[in-house]
Amino acid sequence: MNQPTRSHIKAMDLVRAITIVSVVAVHSTWFTAQGASSVTAGLLLNWLHFTREGFMALTGFVLTYSVITRPPRWLQFWKKRYRLVLFPYLIWSALYMALKVPVWPPLAYLAHWLQSLPTGSAWFHLYYLLITMQFYLVFPLFMILMHWARKFPWRVLGTSLLFEVLLITYDQYVVHGSGSGINAYTGVEVWTYAWYFVLGGVMAVHWPRVSLWIEKNVKLLAKLLMGALMVSAGTYLVQWRLTGSVDFADSVLQPTTILFSTVLFLNLAGWGLIVEKNMSAWLARGSLIERISDRSFGIYLLHPMILAVLMYGWGSLHTAMNPWILDALTITLVVTISYQIIGLLGRTHLSPWLIGRAAYLVQEEVRIPRPSPSQVSLSE
Repeated sequence: MNQPTRSHIKAMDLVRAITIVSVVAVHSTWFTAQGASSVTAGLLLNWLHFTREGFMALTGFVLTYSVITRPPRWLQFWKKRYRLVLFPYLIWSALYMALKVPVWPPLAYLAHWLQSLPTGSAWFHLYYLLITMQFYLVFPLFMILMHWARKFPWRVLGTSLLFEVLLITYDQYVVHGSGSGINAYTGVEVWTYAWYFVLGGVMAVHWPRVSLWIEKNVKLLAKLLMGALMVSAGTYLVQWRLTGSVDFADSVLQPTTILFSTVLFLNLAGWGLIVEKNMSAWLARGSLIERISDRSFGIYLLHPMILAVLMYGWGSLHTAMNPWILDALTITLVVTISYQIIGLLGRTHLSPWLIGRAAYLVQEEVRIPRPSPSQVSLSE
């Protein structure tokens, strides 16, 4: 007899929605506010870079929460998960590769596409799908660790945090930019984000206690966030002064990012819990936040293409418009356009192949009855 699925945690919809909009902000700021050279834009990027780590923690949370009380049959688990990620990865890699190299002659294009697949290099954001597939592969071992975390959560957290700090310190200050060493493929190796997967997993295992603690300590978490912001900004400015490189100073993978991303993720969870408790209509089925969360994977896949089109057409605006106004306008347009296009794709049967989702909007259109929240699992 199958065990009932666990209830959907609406608070995480807010976390996902804020994170995906912040992803668009990262990439927009890089192009419109000269993130590679502007010190101010670099500082903003330094803070916005929590998105990568936030999605890893959210992935660890979602998967662990969905199976912790009902261990899956792993062959079925892999079949389901890879079907929803592998095909979008292959298709979008091919689409983005077509923006970089001519599709004719086809054999040369095919060779470039195949070469990009092991490292997610068809476009700069596809690494996330590659890491997700690696995480799916090792997830049975990860769940063994999570069962240890039932009894020894602090040992599991402490060990993974120590590993993360040592690895990222080595990466930032020893081999940064060299493409060598134990972390030669920085950013596309699943262990690069070990701490965040473990953080999300342990939170899921102990969610009743963790959520209660977060709700009781919202003010403390806010103070910690302000402190983390100051530490992050101070480290950024010191690194910029010492090296003269904005790119080095706002690197995604550096020790202070661990502190800032962790504290911010806990704060986002706290904000989600507050909204879920006091403003539940904001997270109701069909609300804007819920829809953005539901379409986040598709928005993630599509938005760089929309951004590339806008930047091609708006190149002259860099000299005619304040870069921050242009940035805000670009973020708004990219999120809106991506959201609408993914909504349209969600009404077709291409949806599972392109955005890893069933044609959920088709169901909404014909009003197929949906299970109650207590019957719905927290899907990724």
